[in-house]
Amino acid sequence: MEYMKNGYFPHSTTITLFQRFKSNIVVNTLTSEAGEKLGYILTWKDLTEFDNAIQERNEQIKELESPIIPLANDTSVLVPLLGKITEDRINHIESKVLKYCANHQINDVLFDLSGVNEGLKPETASRLQQMQTALCLMGVEPIYVGIKPELAQSIVRDQIFIGAKTFTSFKQGVLYVWKKSGYPLQKNQR
Repeated sequence: MEYMKNGYFPHSTTITLFQRFKSNIVVNTLTSEAGEKLGYILTWKDLTEFDNAIQERNEQIKELESPIIPLANDTSVLVPLLGKITEDRINHIESKVLKYCANHQINDVLFDLSGVNEGLKPETASRLQQMQTALCLMGVEPIYVGIKPELAQSIVRDQIFIGAKTFTSFKQGVLYVWKKSGYPLQKNQR
C-alpha cells in the first residue's frame, strides 16, 4: 500500500502467472475532473502468445545459426560458425553436434570459422576445447577451416591452444578428410 500512496504513476511491469502466462500490467491513478484521486485503474494485456512466438523465433534462429551439413563421403560434416561465438552458442552447438555425430557415425567435423567476425575470448576458447575433447572421446576428429588472419592473430596473442587440425580454407579441409577416408580425388583429364 505504501507504494500506492507514494509511487509514480503510471507504473508498468511484466508478470508471469503459474510459470506459464505472461502479462503486461499498468497501474494508473483515476482522478476526478477537479484533480482529486478517486482510486486506481489497472490494465492488463496478455503477452503469452507474443512471448511464445518470440521464443519460437529465437529457437529457429539458434538452429539456423549452427547448421550441420553432411559432406559427400557420409562420415564427415561441416558446421559453419557465423558472427560472434559466445559460450551460450558453443553450448548449443556442442549438444547438437555430439548428438548428430553419435546418431550418424560421423568421423570428422569441419568447423568453418570464416564467418566469425571477432576473436575468441579465453572462456569461449575453453568451451571450444571442451567440445573438442568430447568429440575426440567419441572418436570424432574436430577440424577447423577458414581461419582468417585476424582470428589467427587473436588466438596466438591470447595464447589459446587449439589442439586440432587447422586449414586455411574449406577446400583444404575437405581434401584432407577425403584423403583420410580413402576416397581418391583427382582432376578430370579432358
